[in-house]
Amino acid sequence: MEDIKSVRGCLASLHMLEAGLSELQIQTASEEAHDVYRESMLKIRTTAARLETRINELETTPPQ
Repeated sequence: MEDIKSVRGCLASLHMLEAGLSELQIQTASEEAHDVYRESMLKIRTTAARLETRINELETTPPQ
C-alpha cells in the first residue's frame, strides 16, 4: 500500500504543476511562452495518465 501512496502523491504533484503552468499560460502575453506552457502541460497530462494506469495496476495486483 505504501507504493500506491507514493504514486498518488506524485500524481497530485503533477496535477498541481499542471495547474500552475495553466495559470502562467493564461497570464503570459508572449505567444512563444504560451506554446511552451501548452506543450509542457500536454507532457504532464501524458505522464499523469501513465501514473493513473500504474495506480490501477497496484490496486488490482495482489501483494507479493
